[in-house]
Amino acid sequence: MTSSIPFNSKSTADDVLDRRAPSKDLDCMASEHQDPFAHLEMPLGLQDQLAFIQQIDQLKSVWRKTLLLDASRAENDAEHSWEMALMAIVLRDFAPAQSDMLRIVTMLLIHDLVEIDAGDAYAYDAAANLGQKEREAAAAQRIFGLLPSPSCSELKRC
Repeated sequence: MTSSIPFNSKSTADDVLDRRAPSKDLDCMASEHQDPFAHLEMPLGLQDQLAFIQQIDQLKSVWRKTLLLDASRAENDAEHSWEMALMAIVLRDFAPAQSDMLRIVTMLLIHDLVEIDAGDAYAYDAAANLGQKEREAAAAQRIFGLLPSPSCSELKRC
């Protein structure tokens, strides 16, 4: 059960955080709950989809060599995928009329998921690219294999 935290235009983030119930230490929570969804009764396939969702959260921890536009830091793969997908939506008026925007956005959102296992190989780093194709194929098999067949097949088609 979640509690509602009142928020209005005059609230600050600190105000909202101060009103939350005390929480356990995050490290403690991680060790106690390996599967945060284990206690839920789920329809067939939902547990597999949630396992996939837990895996893709790791994309936030894959760091790229490219910097943010302000050059303040490197971007992570999740930021990269999100920005590419949003750019496709914003620039869709310049795409050929027959373009399948759902497929394009899906491709942009999933294209780096394999880097969760395979890592990000910088395009100009010949040594890092040795065996990258094989690592990415194995990663795709494992990560997309978490999904039930229809979902897995649909994403692999992209």
